[in-house]
Amino acid sequence: MTLLLQIWSAVLFKATPVIAPALPPEMGIDKAFLGIFGSVIFLGAMFGSPMAALFVTSRGGVRMIQLGLLTSSIALLTILTGVGPVLLCAAIFIGFGYSPNAPGGSYVLSRHTPVSQRGLIFSIKQAGVPLGGALVGLVVPVIERQAGWQAAMLTVIISSLIIVGFAGIFRRNLDDEEDRAPDPNPRQVLRQLMPLHGLRHHPLLPRISTMAAVYGGGQMVLFTYLVFYLTERVELSLISAGAAYAALQISSFVMRIASGWLNDRLRKPRAMLALFGLVTAATIYLLTTLNAQSAYQTVVVLSAIAGAGAAGWNGVFLSEVARVTPPEHVAEATGAAVFCIYFGLVLGPLFFGFTAEILGYDFAFTCMAVITAIGSICVFWPMKRKAD
Repeated sequence: MTLLLQIWSAVLFKATPVIAPALPPEMGIDKAFLGIFGSVIFLGAMFGSPMAALFVTSRGGVRMIQLGLLTSSIALLTILTGVGPVLLCAAIFIGFGYSPNAPGGSYVLSRHTPVSQRGLIFSIKQAGVPLGGALVGLVVPVIERQAGWQAAMLTVIISSLIIVGFAGIFRRNLDDEEDRAPDPNPRQVLRQLMPLHGLRHHPLLPRISTMAAVYGGGQMVLFTYLVFYLTERVELSLISAGAAYAALQISSFVMRIASGWLNDRLRKPRAMLALFGLVTAATIYLLTTLNAQSAYQTVVVLSAIAGAGAAGWNGVFLSEVARVTPPEHVAEATGAAVFCIYFGLVLGPLFFGFTAEILGYDFAFTCMAVITAIGSICVFWPMKRKAD
């Protein structure tokens, strides 16, 4: 159930970047605006995630994710007005709607999953993000071509509402309604506006959360700009670019599950996390070599490798947060760690969008590659206590 909810949450927040090239010119969608849009989404998620973590123990993880899907669906509906400024208002509520997934899913899975299988199970749940992206990349451009961008958006919204209703059938058992904490008081809510205190539960948490912020920025740049980049710089059609985007998402889906499986057996999470950063840095740089003469097979292969590196680490990261944190603080620590990821997700596309607009794609991609490589160093920053 957490996987299914994760898929449709991803569908909701990835629909707009994929459909962006088909939106009316009067809406003013360019590289800089797309970067602002992606940043505003995760600005909402950055503050929404720790808030959701606070209510997970009193309202239930599945319930909070359901509410998030409803919020994102309503926000996406406003985009149908076709008014450019409305996009930014919608973006922040799409982010709020996406925010309960990590703390809600981690809370549910940590209560129902054997410790020996957490790496795999958490990675399967996180694989819902690229699965949702693959669905968007394959289906939304086809619907747009056949019936227009409004029909594509409505399809996304209606399917998400169906998933919300379906989740309600199983929610009572998964949320353990007989074991609920009291609702948080106003002081606790205000404290969650800056929830970094959740990282105090283990010395590894600040290190890998810093890494996750950097990796998240690179991941969001690819998710936000790949279709736009391929249609503008490589001169692909929206359907061809959407297929390459789907390849990126599918490879990250496979890698998230494979990395979780390997993590449960190798027990080397820090080495795996560092390797993801190096692979991502290399493939982001290689994207600068693409042009209109590049073979389509090369575009797809590079997109797939980029997806495996940029988005394959999330399950390992979240399972490691859950592993080193006392069980009663898992939701709090996850909310704080995800706050750091969203900080990177906010700055990444914003920085990239304006850099690409002023200095070009090559310079922007190179900067992101260098920053991602530096982020991998954070994983092995000296600690007082060994965490592996």
